[in-house]
Amino acid sequence: MKVRKKGMSGLSLTALSVFFIVSFLIGCSAEKVHLKIGDTAPKAVLKDLKGSNVSLPDDFKGKLVVLRFWADWCKSCEIEMPALDRVYKKHVQKNIVILAINVGQTKEIAEDYARKLELSYPVLLDQSSKIAKSYGVVGLPTTIIIDRDGRLKKKIIGETGGEALEKIIAELLL
Repeated sequence: MKVRKKGMSGLSLTALSVFFIVSFLIGCSAEKVHLKIGDTAPKAVLKDLKGSNVSLPDDFKGKLVVLRFWADWCKSCEIEMPALDRVYKKHVQKNIVILAINVGQTKEIAEDYARKLELSYPVLLDQSSKIAKSYGVVGLPTTIIIDRDGRLKKKIIGETGGEALEKIIAELLL
């Protein structure tokens, strides 16, 4: 009788390796960020894919803001970002904003990826990973929710599908 060992697939090991490498690179900073729930969201200015400046959190006062930090090599991002797009379309009239922040990649890569996934929510660029560091991102994907007062409400490291985000948003809308 042949005994089969349980183990991780090659794809899972590759994804895990990439996660740890990016976590290391993002985390390699002389200055560690220790944001807590309730803290004021760090101010940042990013470019969108059209080259316009977007100021966080100032441009979105009075709105619930979901920041999704991602990169094109993130396999769970590829699955989840279209689900987040459905949540965005459902709630856009309720003063909810979803912003996809590409970390460490070129405008062309982010643009191609957003086009491929047919995203309707804004894509912002953090090519130097500086903004990700200021928000305490240690791995991708990371989702951060900022309340209407500009304070951090929730931080999720790792996968966050549409259903989970839908539940969180429903609770925050109460």
